[in-house]
Amino acid sequence: MSLTHAKRHIPHIALIVDAGLGFIGALTIEFGASIFGDVPVGAVLLNMAVFGAGIAYVMHMIAFVLLRRKLPEIERPYLSPLGTTGAIVAGSIAFITLILPFLDADYRIGVYGCAIWFACGIIYFGVYGRKTLVYSPEEAFAVRHTADSVSE
Repeated sequence: MSLTHAKRHIPHIALIVDAGLGFIGALTIEFGASIFGDVPVGAVLLNMAVFGAGIAYVMHMIAFVLLRRKLPEIERPYLSPLGTTGAIVAGSIAFITLILPFLDADYRIGVYGCAIWFACGIIYFGVYGRKTLVYSPEEAFAVRHTADSVSE
């Protein structure tokens, strides 16, 4: 069974499953007033999105700084005009933004749900996903380059 559509080459099964899980989550928040309290679904989902984006931005900035320090000589198609300092500032802002959704008690449940979902993904990756990993071209380059620099 192919994971992508035969003609359009999109991951249609993943898109359908993801949309279905999101819809179930939204319905759970909407009709779970006895569990979650009477909170607006849109605001909860927005805080979940902010939390997820905050994690992504912090991780991107950490990766940027680590790559600049560990592999300064690799060719880069784009150079950040603000460099490492800009990445540190942006990462700090993203980290603060990551904490802010926890401060509103009404919407905290959505952020906790998002954190639990991410934790489940990390556990899945640790138990199963890392054993079936297929490198993207960028990852293959990074692994090859790191192996070359270690052997020298």
